Amino acid sequence: MNNRLRKITIVGGGTAGWMTALILDMVMSRTSAPKDRPRICLIESPNIATVGVGEATVPRMPRTLREAGIAERDFFRETNASFKLGVKFCNWNTDAKGNRIDYVNPFAHGQLLYGLDAAEYFLRFGNGDRDFTA
Repeated sequence: MNNRLRKITIVGGGTAGWMTALILDMVMSRTSAPKDRPRICLIESPNIATVGVGEATVPRMPRTLREAGIAERDFFRETNASFKLGVKFCNWNTDAKGNRIDYVNPFAHGQLLYGLDAAEYFLRFGNGDRDFTA
């Protein structure tokens, strides 16, 4: 009797579902011959709209794209993505006067641009007339 896994079903699309399918496919392509790989089936509802904003990936995303053979520049162009530097928690706490305050949790401390972190540089100078592909 052959107990080989023949099919993997992922229920739910969106970023999580599609990234799961991508990573499973990448791992299986490195570890199994094509004839031995299970078929991946992703099921998503046609009745649930995509979020479209606020979705984010983790700092490991550029590495995942490279491992999948996807150029980061192409990914950004095709998905209309942007870099996300952290997560903002609105009304996280209150200050000494009782006013609500927000908190931004950065994913990592990146390289400085002329002595400023990327977010501070953007707030001060904007992006000019350049986009990501420039």
